[in-house]
Amino acid sequence: MVFVLSALREIERETISRFARGAVIPPIARLYELADIYGCAARELLMQSSARPLDQVEDIAKILAGMKENDRKLALAILRELSAHLK
Repeated sequence: MVFVLSALREIERETISRFARGAVIPPIARLYELADIYGCAARELLMQSSARPLDQVEDIAKILAGMKENDRKLALAILRELSAHLK
């Protein structure tokens, strides 16, 4: 995927890799280009690498929203147990 993106927009592979790892933040214009390529909002790209708990909660909510009720309950139970174990 990194190679495809760099070829499409003439972005160096290492630059895309640094963006993906969160080592650097792309300039605003580049962020919007990447959002167009991925077909998402620029905000979503920023949130994926965010360490802020509220951003992560939103990501978890999106994951849970696509599940059936019983599956959501199971996923939350697993998350709670894992969280208690990691404290």
